[in-house]
This record gives sequence, C-alpha cells and structure tokens, in this order.
Amino acid sequence: FWIQEPAGDDPTITILALLDGPSLTGAYRFFVTPGDPDRSWLVVKLSGSFCGVTCDRSLGCGGQMPPGAPLTELERATITAWIAEGAP
Repeated sequence: FWIQEPAGDDPTITILALLDGPSLTGAYRFFVTPGDPDRSWLVVKLSGSFCGVTCDRSLGCGGQMPPGAPLTELERATITAWIAEGAP
C-alpha cells in the first residue's frame, strides 16, 4: 500500500495497493475524502453499492472489495467512521 497526499485545494487522499488479483490499471486505487465518507470511493468499493455512481468509462466500476469475501458490517462501519473523523 502507498498513499498519495492531497494536492492543492483538493482534500482527497489516494490509497494505492498492489494486491494478488487482477486489476485493469495495474494497481488498485481507492479515494478517501477526509470527513466525507459519502464522497469516498473506498466506502463505495467496500459496500459494493454502485447505484448512482459515475465510473470511468473505459474501466467501469469493478467489483466489491476486497475480492473474495466482503468485509463484515462492523469492519465497514469502522472504516467509514475513520473517514468521517477526518482519516487521521
């Protein structure tokens, strides 16, 4: 995993990961908007709820993360709370 810090006025943090699985871009990319889980791509990917989400036209939305078994509700809630608290 590695993190790209926000640039300029954009508060979005990008988390990149090389995982043992297929990725069309070579690395998995998750966006986190500190303090705003509703605008954080990581929350969408973990929930698997892509309804109403605009995805990259060439890559699509992909599937729910992590591949295989989804996280438990408690695990997703913990990550969502971390983002809501500003992703410190």
